[in-house]
Amino acid sequence: MLKKTVLHTVSFNELDPMNVVWHGNYVNFFELARAALLNDIGLSYTTMAELGYVLPVVKLNCKYIRSARLGQTIAISAEIIEYRNSLNLKFVIRDHERGTILTKGETMQMAVSTTTGESSIVLPDAFISKIEAHLQQVQQ
Repeated sequence: MLKKTVLHTVSFNELDPMNVVWHGNYVNFFELARAALLNDIGLSYTTMAELGYVLPVVKLNCKYIRSARLGQTIAISAEIIEYRNSLNLKFVIRDHERGTILTKGETMQMAVSTTTGESSIVLPDAFISKIEAHLQQVQQ
């Protein structure tokens, strides 16, 4: 499948009173990798809107294993694991230097029409075409 890893250095504003990354910020970290992966495919949020759809997250699962800390560089990986009916991604956040897994997660996104507001039970053909074209490109 398609995968993208981005690096991020934890900043002070991402910490909670216990001096570790606040649990809600891990979802933001997932978003960094997801947006980078979708941009690589040619499905930036602007492009999706131009195609007449948005892809809101409808399901989220996050397993916290170890806390990230101030100044730590983390590697956030996003991988598409399903794209025909919904866009399902798997995430792994690791300590960049040691490779230690800090957090794992998954999201499911559904296509919603920007004109009608209705959900689609399958991803639009234009989305599937872009994903499959990128998949062929990276397999060559």
